[in-house]
Amino acid sequence: MKILGAVLMVLGALLGLLVLCLVMPARLRVVLKQGQWRLWAGMGPVMITLWPRKQKKKKRFRQNKKEQDQQEPAAAKAEKPAVKPEEPAASAPVVQQAPPSPGSDGDGPNKWEKSKTRRRWTMPAVSVETLCDYGRLALDAMGQMARVLVLRRLQVHAVIASGDAAHTALAYGSAAASLNLFLPALEEKIRIRRQDVAVECDFETYSPQIELDIEVAARLGALLIVGLRVAYRFVQLYRRDN
Repeated sequence: MKILGAVLMVLGALLGLLVLCLVMPARLRVVLKQGQWRLWAGMGPVMITLWPRKQKKKKRFRQNKKEQDQQEPAAAKAEKPAVKPEEPAASAPVVQQAPPSPGSDGDGPNKWEKSKTRRRWTMPAVSVETLCDYGRLALDAMGQMARVLVLRRLQVHAVIASGDAAHTALAYGSAAASLNLFLPALEEKIRIRRQDVAVECDFETYSPQIELDIEVAARLGALLIVGLRVAYRFVQLYRRDN
């Protein structure tokens, strides 16, 4: 009974850990600041730095053989007499044999010709209807993934500068217009909790600057369900076409 109770406790602990991993959100954070990229990944409150990687300390190796030879006394070094390399014995001349003729082995010229031919890869015929089905599947998968993902932080600060006032004004106008079109569409597809997006122009500097801080989160259980749905539909389409 004690062994059975211990086994049940271990199984219960593993099951609880699995449920906790499926429920807890997995997070990915990307930061660009002062031209340096940083990347974190984790689950729940635990985050691990993926980039930049920590530099490993180099181990101290022993001195090279050259340094050891320099430290040895000169008297210990005995000059070895030069040994002349032995002359190799004259080898018999190699006779190259001509390749057999196509009909010499009795199989006829077909065997010789087949060895020279190469197989050419041909693209399988795909109908327009099949391409449309796979395209709709990809769009549906992207929509399901967008409903699962959550932008916990969306912070983008951009400064547009080029050294020319006219080019800077045109670039600022196009960037502001694109931003006003892109943000509402993004808010309809993905939930955004914290948002701070700003675009400015600077007519005195010559180089543009950008800083961003983006954090994406999603539950592993929801991602697993979406992956199974998409895989099931893909297998159905593949079996139908083949």
